[in-house]
Amino acid sequence: AGLGRSRDPRAVEPLRRLAKGRQDPDTTQTALRALAVGFGDEAAKKQLRQELDDSDPDEQLRAAQALYETGDGAAFDWAVDVITQRRSTDTKKQDIRALVVRDLVELGGEASKAALDRALAEGPGNDWLVAWTQVALLELGDLAQLPKVEAALVQEDWRLDPRGFRSIWRAISRPASSIRFCTS
Repeated sequence: AGLGRSRDPRAVEPLRRLAKGRQDPDTTQTALRALAVGFGDEAAKKQLRQELDDSDPDEQLRAAQALYETGDGAAFDWAVDVITQRRSTDTKKQDIRALVVRDLVELGGEASKAALDRALAEGPGNDWLVAWTQVALLELGDLAQLPKVEAALVQEDWRLDPRGFRSIWRAISRPASSIRFCTS
């Protein structure tokens, strides 16, 4: 990771060797990320794009996070596809849709906001995920989401994770600016 942050051209070849080694997936991912983010290496980006289709959701998320930082359009398209996936109730596969939404919020920026707008327009798979996406857009400054988020706050028929949107609502409803949100 440090080699990528150094942006020293001498780091490229050692990183490529580390990225080719399949012994340790963490090292491979870190090297690919360093090449893609630190050096704009197209081969690393291509390999990370392939990992968006990996069967391991953690690998998918790590690849997407690296690609988001490079501004790679394929990663944002992947995010929209994931958020709008319909899921069967009997699937054993980990549901990463809410994590993808959070990653986009943490990244911030217009590309993240555009991806979340697209996902909302295409329709996330359920009412909870719609509300979660609306909260994400509100966090990114889309005040048009405020009435929808306020309406979702009164929902009682879903369970939220510990960092659910009610806690996020509390954090963003007390901004330092003069904007005041009313929750009544």
